[in-house]
Formats: sequence, C-alpha cells, structure tokens
Amino acid sequence: MIERSELFPVGTVAKTHGVRGEMVVTLDHDIDLEDMRCIVFDIDSLYVPFFITSCRPRGAASDLITLDGVNDQPAAATFCGRQVFALKEDLDFEADAPATNPDADSALYLEDLIGF
Repeated sequence: MIERSELFPVGTVAKTHGVRGEMVVTLDHDIDLEDMRCIVFDIDSLYVPFFITSCRPRGAASDLITLDGVNDQPAAATFCGRQVFALKEDLDFEADAPATNPDADSALYLEDLIGF
C-alpha cells in the first residue's frame, strides 16, 4: 500500500484531449513524466498507481499522457481536476530539499554587461 509520505505532488490533470483517453497534465515542477515508473492518484482516500502508456510534451508546463486501461474520453474525464503524484524514489531531486543551482556562480546577468 502506498503511503502519502512516499509521494510528491507534481501537477494536476487539467482536461481531456481527444476521444482516445489522452489527458492534459499541467506540471508544477520541471520533471519528465516518461521517466516515472508510474503516477499516482488519490482515489477514494487510497493512493492508486497508474502506468503511463504514452507521454508527449504540450508546451512548456504540460504534457499529454495516456494511462494503461484508460482508452476513451469518458474514462479520462474521471481524472480531470485530480492532483498527480510521483513516487519520491522516482524523482531525481530530493523532494523535501530546496532547489539549488550548482552553476549559480557562472550565471550571466544583465548587470554583468554594463560597461562593455
């Protein structure tokens, strides 16, 4: 059984896309859903994993996904508005730690160009 402490919220299902069960997932973090073993939804207070059968980008902050067993628009519509979770162990970053930029010292800012 999956516990809430094992999960990290990564986005929300915004809407369906087409008639073959595709969904638009709006992402809150810069992650690649294709790298996930599964994504998890809270269904009736149980965390249920679903396997992604297809995933493609749809802009900078959203993806189009299809889940195993979700093959039509009415089935996909049941996920609209639900929060999408990833298993913390599938993520490359530590979910509880603040994001840091190791290349911050080498960044170029507009102020650095004044005087050139």
